Amino acid sequence: MVAMKARFALQLAALLLTLLPLTRAQQDSQTQAPPNTGSSSADKDSGANSLPNRPVVTSMETGQPLDTQGGGPVPAGRSINLFSMGHLSLLSVSPFYVHDSNFEFTPQPQSANALAFQGLLLYSIGNERTALDLQYRPYVFVARGTAHANLVGSAFNLHTHHYFNPQWLLDLEDRFYYLPAQGRLIDPTIGPDLSSSGNFARNPFLFNGQTTLNNAVIARVSYSTEHDVLSFQGQYQYIEAWTPSSSTDSSKPQKSSPTSFQQENTGGVGVSWTHNISTEHSFGVNYLYNRQLIASNADQFQYHSLLFNYSQLIRPSLQMVLSFGPSWQVRSKGATARNYIGSALLVKRFSASELVLSYATNYDYIGVISNGYYTRYDGSYTVNLTPRWDVTLGAGYAQQTFNKLPSFDGREEWARTSYFLTEKLSAFVSFANFAGQGGTYPYASRSLFIVGARWAYHREHSVQP
Repeated sequence: MVAMKARFALQLAALLLTLLPLTRAQQDSQTQAPPNTGSSSADKDSGANSLPNRPVVTSMETGQPLDTQGGGPVPAGRSINLFSMGHLSLLSVSPFYVHDSNFEFTPQPQSANALAFQGLLLYSIGNERTALDLQYRPYVFVARGTAHANLVGSAFNLHTHHYFNPQWLLDLEDRFYYLPAQGRLIDPTIGPDLSSSGNFARNPFLFNGQTTLNNAVIARVSYSTEHDVLSFQGQYQYIEAWTPSSSTDSSKPQKSSPTSFQQENTGGVGVSWTHNISTEHSFGVNYLYNRQLIASNADQFQYHSLLFNYSQLIRPSLQMVLSFGPSWQVRSKGATARNYIGSALLVKRFSASELVLSYATNYDYIGVISNGYYTRYDGSYTVNLTPRWDVTLGAGYAQQTFNKLPSFDGREEWARTSYFLTEKLSAFVSFANFAGQGGTYPYASRSLFIVGARWAYHREHSVQP
């Protein structure tokens, strides 16, 4: 584990050193440019429109777009930054206090108090045609006199894209995060992005008291015309989970337990086609193939999935996104099983609030390593009581199946209220309750009470900060 962190740190350092010449060259070109080039906002708009299907970089913390101009790198000094130094920006800082009713998430709960700190940094370079955006989210958690810190890889997101020409786009993304045995603390089960059609995050909220390392890479090549997008993609995900040897050191796994260490490797390819009837109405189809290998499991699994997609903004305040189709699980030892997978999303916006309802069934990772399918339901409701005061309520339930074990059932309810003291500073109070059992894990539950502050720009209060 230590070697893996060291390799990650060296790779990150090498990447930043490699990017320094590009950064200097870009800054030199900006410095040498005449102060008045004669370009106008109309020229910029026409340039943006010549590059269709532009990727939008979203915040790891909130899911909100980081570039309000619709894709491309975030220029240095953008107003959403708290602090900028060249192309390096500090986006947010959040210190908070936590009371955990079941710190080790066992059937015999033992409570603990903790202090935590997290931030979000962004390094962005490039232009509209070629760009790279790197987000880093450090996390420190101090409980029972011990600091649980992983400043190397708490959470890391690398996103880059390149246009070969206005029709062909290469898009690469790498998401890495390390989650201590205490699990998520202030992240909700779902993170809707109401400023971008169909952009919606279902966070893996199932929890069994294990430390988790998760890295997902996806590469996509797209061909776009006026109304159609054809994409080819490849993806790979590596997941590692272990039961810590003690509550004071989540980085060291136990040596003797059938569930102390788990590992999953999943990789595959896919192709999709989308037809845009308008900017608010589209449909399409996509095929995905994945191969899954789970450590200590002699059986190997292949998945073939065919999904039909539909998205429509029914009214200015009502959005619907649907995706359903058959999926075949092919086992190396056993019969082939057919299931139906998909998702449904309904977003309703009122004058001072919004309601999000979500349903999904699939085989991707939602918090527990498994060789089966899951079904989950999520919902959230956010209301702006005043221009400074927001309240959000939400809940999630998921059932993760296994081939030879009882299913794992988990639920979470959460509530959060935020008060905006200034444009940058807000105070928040949140409460969450989680319970889960199944597989080889007995029933356990926990409650989290959190009080903290967040220092960041808030572009609009109608979205959970």
